[in-house]
Amino acid sequence: MARWLACNFILLALFGNVRELSANRQSLVRGTVRDPSGAVVPGASVYLRGTDILSVSGGDGRFELSGSLSGDATLVATCAGFRAFEQRISMGAEPITVDVTFEIEGPFEQVHVTAQTSNPTPPAQLKLATLDVLKTPGTEADPMRAAQMFPGVVKVDEGAGLFVRGGDVSETATYLDHARLFHPYRYETPTGGFFGTVDPYLISGLSLATGAFPARYGDALSGVLELTGLESPRKTSISASLGLGAVSASLALPLNSQLGLRFSGNQTFSRLLYEVNPSDQHFERFPSGSDLNLSFYADSAGAGRFKVSAFTNREQVGVELQQDSFTGILDSESRNRLFSFNWQKTLDQWLLEVTLSSGAYREKSSVGVLDLTSNDSGERIRLDVTRYAAGWTVRTGVEAERRGAISQGTIPSIGGDLGGIQGTRPWSIDQSEWRAGGYSELERTFGRFSLDVGARLDRFQALRAWGADPRATVTYALTGKQHFHLGWGIYHQVPLPVYLNREDGNPLLQPMHSQHLVAGYEYGEESGPVFLRVEVYTKKYGRLPLQDAVLNFNDKGSGSARGVDFFLKLAPSGPWQGWVSYSYLNAMRLYTPFDDFQRYDIPTARFRPDFDIPHTLQLVLQRTLTASVSLGASLRIASGKPFTPVVGSLMTPGGFLPVFGPINSGRLPLYQRLDFSLSKSCTVAREIAMILYLGATNVMDHKNVLGYVYSSDYSHRSPAEGAWGRTFYFGMSFQR
Repeated sequence: MARWLACNFILLALFGNVRELSANRQSLVRGTVRDPSGAVVPGASVYLRGTDILSVSGGDGRFELSGSLSGDATLVATCAGFRAFEQRISMGAEPITVDVTFEIEGPFEQVHVTAQTSNPTPPAQLKLATLDVLKTPGTEADPMRAAQMFPGVVKVDEGAGLFVRGGDVSETATYLDHARLFHPYRYETPTGGFFGTVDPYLISGLSLATGAFPARYGDALSGVLELTGLESPRKTSISASLGLGAVSASLALPLNSQLGLRFSGNQTFSRLLYEVNPSDQHFERFPSGSDLNLSFYADSAGAGRFKVSAFTNREQVGVELQQDSFTGILDSESRNRLFSFNWQKTLDQWLLEVTLSSGAYREKSSVGVLDLTSNDSGERIRLDVTRYAAGWTVRTGVEAERRGAISQGTIPSIGGDLGGIQGTRPWSIDQSEWRAGGYSELERTFGRFSLDVGARLDRFQALRAWGADPRATVTYALTGKQHFHLGWGIYHQVPLPVYLNREDGNPLLQPMHSQHLVAGYEYGEESGPVFLRVEVYTKKYGRLPLQDAVLNFNDKGSGSARGVDFFLKLAPSGPWQGWVSYSYLNAMRLYTPFDDFQRYDIPTARFRPDFDIPHTLQLVLQRTLTASVSLGASLRIASGKPFTPVVGSLMTPGGFLPVFGPINSGRLPLYQRLDFSLSKSCTVAREIAMILYLGATNVMDHKNVLGYVYSSDYSHRSPAEGAWGRTFYFGMSFQR
């Protein structure tokens, strides 16, 4: 009953004030709606205040108001994620043209989700504004979940982890304003985490490099996620949001023409969400958390631009966990902090940028016999210099970073044996890794050809090893908005600190490496009515950690990945827009995830890793119903992930032990999920914009299987709990 009342209340609020559009009237006002970057904004509500004359911008951002009005009026444009636009106009016998440019303020600031392919000059871009992040079903308004919607990224569970083109989640590096985020997820799991650490209202954009990325990115085997923070505020803005599971507020305050300040906070409380949406999942402590964020800006013509940022978040959860025959409560508390300083200065044709950052992460977790307290920290300094001259773009830079990991407690003797049937062992690690590197890049366009060549050199001090990485990309422009590109590169990354532990790992491991080769074709522009991108790629991995009977781990592991990514976006001039993507992936590896240490027999041949998802199909449709109401739907169909079947059991004094078949020789059933979202934007006062939203995930209540749990003697198995059933959520946001 509670669910029914909640849904109907929101539906009444959404549609209570809908008016019919007028037709066959005289054209009064025409124009185009754009965001601050110049990209068109579809689905914006444009109307004359106090009248029923309104319109919705089409896929090309254009709008037209028709009616019989004359004289002075106030033109108003609203769109979720942007500050309301107002302008006084005088109408006459001929239609007038007004171009609307939105401003971005507060938590609805524009978020660009950019999927970079191998071509950085110019990069192939796929963008999502905050409006799209909010409207696209299945993202839960989380930028990292939005990045999962693009081809080349597979989902192995219901979390937000980024598994890029046959790479593990740990092989994608995440940065915020060039500051490294070593823990980019909330409620961390071996597959990443449930949400991203950085909230959408802290960034103005992000880019996901999925292959053959240029030399300025180091210490990443598979992908790079780069988050760009907000600029200094130009106007005072206050905002607040209240939803079924969280409340947040923010303040943007320009102190003067050169100084600015931003502050925001968020508190999550999922208990109400689970009471409205009952499930079989058992909690001793419902997931909850809070975060505080502060940014200070200074801009001086002589000294340059400065930005100082700090954020901290805390979270806790006590949830039932099922693995093999074990069922118990996972109790976890964590705190994540980051401080960063960024300076930019332009000198003639030179652009200088310096970034300093320091981060700290603390977690205490226990489940079964596992009981760990971990403290991670890291510092980073980076200098980038860019020069534009005579058609050339020259980039060079140096960086140095330290990453420390301290952990102690008790873990199972055998990986995955949370019940401790085969005993426990003490765990202790105190590991530091220093890395220093430098890079240089040259970019130039020769007629229809664009070339980007570069190289980087890294020193991994703890491993006493070097990494030399040449990289290159060439693009050929055809007529009719068509491009071909080809990219290649070598990449190195240090193994995770747990692999380098002297007692349970091997401090003599060498840096892992990979080789990318990507070829692609593009037609059209992402902001145009038709955009098509097709890419094929192949990757080779070497020196991956592999379990060793004597050394614990050696660096003889290897792997490969190949696949095809297809993306088609249609945004015609009308109320409909949408896109479809399809990814094919074939990934094979010979390696040992640390959590699987001694769990299986040491493999001698490559096998399909957990993130080998051969087929992923995604459909997203958005429909503007009226000037202020929009409906969205998304569908994801994907192959089930591989799993290692249990083929028998052995009786021991401590209990039954599983007998496993070949590693990941089984595959879970097909994954299917259909999501819907509904939103209404309006102005409740002269300067206050409001957005009401309603969402439904897994509308068909499909029982996706993400793993199996076994009886105590392993004679019976059943799907593990934890997959999302049908879930409703709703809320409202205000901005002034």
